[in-house]
Amino acid sequence: MEENKIQTSKSNSDIIDRVWHFFSSIKLAFILIIVIALLSLSGALIMQYTGAPDSYQTWLENVAQSKFGLWTPIMALLQLFRIFHSIWFLGAGTLLVINILVCSLARLKSITQVIRGGHIVQTESYYQSGGSGVEVSLKSDSAEAVSNLMKEKLQTRGYRVRVEKAGDNFHFAADKNRYSRLGTYLTHFSLILFILGFLVSAVLGYRNEAFTVGVGGVENVGDNSRLSLKLLSFTDEYYPDGSPKDFRSEVVLYDSGQEVKQATIRVNHPLSYKNYKFFQSSFGPTVLVLIKDSSGQTIVNGDIQMNYPVQLEGLNLMSGGLLLPQSSYELWAYKANQGGGGSMINEGELVIQIIEQSTQKIINMGKVVQGTPTVLNDLEINYLGDSQYSGFQVTRDPGANFIWAASIFLLAGLVLVFYFPVRQLWAVVIPAGAQGSRVLLRTNTSRASSTVNDLNRLVKEIEYHDLKNKKNS
Repeated sequence: MEENKIQTSKSNSDIIDRVWHFFSSIKLAFILIIVIALLSLSGALIMQYTGAPDSYQTWLENVAQSKFGLWTPIMALLQLFRIFHSIWFLGAGTLLVINILVCSLARLKSITQVIRGGHIVQTESYYQSGGSGVEVSLKSDSAEAVSNLMKEKLQTRGYRVRVEKAGDNFHFAADKNRYSRLGTYLTHFSLILFILGFLVSAVLGYRNEAFTVGVGGVENVGDNSRLSLKLLSFTDEYYPDGSPKDFRSEVVLYDSGQEVKQATIRVNHPLSYKNYKFFQSSFGPTVLVLIKDSSGQTIVNGDIQMNYPVQLEGLNLMSGGLLLPQSSYELWAYKANQGGGGSMINEGELVIQIIEQSTQKIINMGKVVQGTPTVLNDLEINYLGDSQYSGFQVTRDPGANFIWAASIFLLAGLVLVFYFPVRQLWAVVIPAGAQGSRVLLRTNTSRASSTVNDLNRLVKEIEYHDLKNKKNS
C-alpha cells in the first residue's frame, strides 16, 4: 500500500515536471508567435466582419456568400471571418501568456542569485580562467590597506562591496545595478499585458464600422450601452479640383435619454465618452419617407440611405433599402444619380419596389412623386425630400488600459536592461610578506563591457597609489 502511494506521488510529480518543461520551452514560445502571426495575416487577407453581433448572419448571407460561395459555411465554422475573436487566436494568445509566465518563473533563481551577488570567496583558479582576469603586484601597502583602498574606490563609483576575510586573504565581491535584471521581468510582464489587452479587446470589445445616422435622426448605438446619437447637421467641403477637403458631423450624444455631450466629429477627431469612441468614416445621400399601413398606422418615419449605385435599363441610379417592421417585406427605393435617370425617373421622384424577403420576388413596383402620397401593396408611401447621412465607426476598447500599461512597463524594462547593465567583479588581496601583496581581479563579462573598463580603472588607481607611496618612502 505504501509502495503504491509512493508510485502515485512519483507519477504525479513526473506529470507536473512534463507540463512545466512544456510551458517553459522557448520552442513553444516561437511556435505560438508564428501561429499568432499567421492568424493575424489571415485576418488581414480575409475580409473580417466588424459589425454588430446580431447582424453577423445577415452579413454572411449577403456579403460573404457573394464572394466565397460554397466555401462560406466552412469558413464561418472555422471562424475565419472573425479571426481575432476565434478560439484559435484566443487559445494561442492564452498559451503564450502562460508560456511567458512559466519562462519568467524558471529564470527567477538565476536572477535572484545575481541580485544577492553570489559567493564572495573564490579560488585562485577562478581568477585565472576566463578572459577578464588581471593580476597586480603591489609593494608599498599591507594587504589590509590595499583592501580598504579598493573598497573605497569601488564604493565611490556606486558599487555595493562585500568583503570577507579568509585566513590572511581579503576577498571582494562588488556589484552595481544588480536590480536592473528585474527589467527582464518588466519586459516579460509588458508582453503579457499586450497579449491580455488584445485578448480582452477581442472578447469584450465592441466595434461597428457601419453605424449610420441621417440628419435630424437619432440612432441607438447598441452593445447594451444605452447610448444614442443624434446627427444635427453634416457638412462636406471640397478643393477646387473636386477632392475632399473636410467633412464633419455636429452630433449630440445621449446616455439613457439624457444629453451628455455635444461635439463636432471629423476625421482624426473622434468623440469619446466613457470607453466608446465615435470616428467619422463616411457620408452619403438619403431620402426621407413616411410609410403607413392600411390602417393608417405609421410604420416608418425616417430615411433610406442611398448607398448603392446601380445600372437599371441603361440608367445611372442610386438605391437603398430597408426592412419593413412587422412584415415579411423589404422596400427598395431608386432615384436619379446626377441627372442619370433619363425619362424614367425625374427630379423629385422615386421608383419603389416592394420585395418578399423569403423569395426575393418583387411584389409591387411603382413611382412616388415627392409630396404626393402613393399607395403600393396596401402601404401609403410619402416621399418627403432629400437629406444626408453620416457614417461612423464606433469602438469600445476595454483593453486599451492594458496596452498603455504594457507600453510603460516595456519602456521601463528596456531602459533598465540597456542603460543600467549589471556590473560584477571579484577580487582577492593576498599578502606576500616582504614582497607586499598580490591582487587578483576578474569580471564575468566580455572585454568590451563597461565593467571591464571599471576594473582597468581600479587597477590603474591602486598601481598609482602604490607608486606614489614608494616615492614618498
